[in-house]
Amino acid sequence: TGAGTELAANFALLLAQLPPAWDAHWTPLLAAYQEACGHAPDVAVLAAQVRACRAKRLDDYLAKIGRDCTLFAAHQNTRRFSVVARAQGAALASLLADPDAAVAAGVCLKDGRTCTVAQCVDAQAGALVVKRYNLKNVWHALGRCWRPSRAWHSWREGHRLRFYGIATPEPLAIVEERCGPLRRRAFLVNAFCPGRDLLALLSPDAEPPAEMGAALLSFFATLHALRISHGDFKATNLLWHAGQVVVIDLDAMLQHRSARSYAKAWQRDRARFLRNWPAGSELFRWLDARLPPA
Repeated sequence: TGAGTELAANFALLLAQLPPAWDAHWTPLLAAYQEACGHAPDVAVLAAQVRACRAKRLDDYLAKIGRDCTLFAAHQNTRRFSVVARAQGAALASLLADPDAAVAAGVCLKDGRTCTVAQCVDAQAGALVVKRYNLKNVWHALGRCWRPSRAWHSWREGHRLRFYGIATPEPLAIVEERCGPLRRRAFLVNAFCPGRDLLALLSPDAEPPAEMGAALLSFFATLHALRISHGDFKATNLLWHAGQVVVIDLDAMLQHRSARSYAKAWQRDRARFLRNWPAGSELFRWLDARLPPA
């Protein structure tokens, strides 16, 4: 009936509000639905409806992260484009006015040709990480100027992950230097995560602690179900904090539309993650046996 169809659609909309990691735990919700409605929903149809609802919600949300709205404050002129989480706008105003000064004053975490990363402490905003995307030379600048910046890519993917309930430091602001429509250097400001990286925490000679192992497998299973590849799964890009695996360095992250393209990317991600530890070590074998197959 029409009422039954509407009820099923509303149930799918409710489930779509939950993080994808909960999709494997629908059993009590399905039982409650059946008790209330007198019939069980078609799980395959329901799953398809949930995916469609979640995709629409994600598209609506990502459409907001680059424009002025309730959640974000955006500013653009011929020399600069910036977006900041509106709740942090006042606290980050001085940093965003001169992000180079914040990087220079902070504790250097990385000083490379293509990016410089500094940990900063702001009296109002607290502990932050500012990542400056550098231009190596004029050819590098020309190659990057027409494309979305790596800061924008990381900004978008950070919001994508947090929408899905996947732990990553909160993206707070982005600044792009512009020359008309051409992009130059860019800055990304994230909340600082005090967690320790998995390379430091995990011994190759032992299985991971139970809580960490379960969280790690849940993290990879969620990414796998969503067809999200990271592109650089060094163990130093995964932190352990507050009982969660927190992923950082999202420059190459991608959610794939095609199962085929994702399969190739996952094969690379899986191999890179396992290479963090010696082949044949106990940790390597434990992970290899439990991660989604390549």
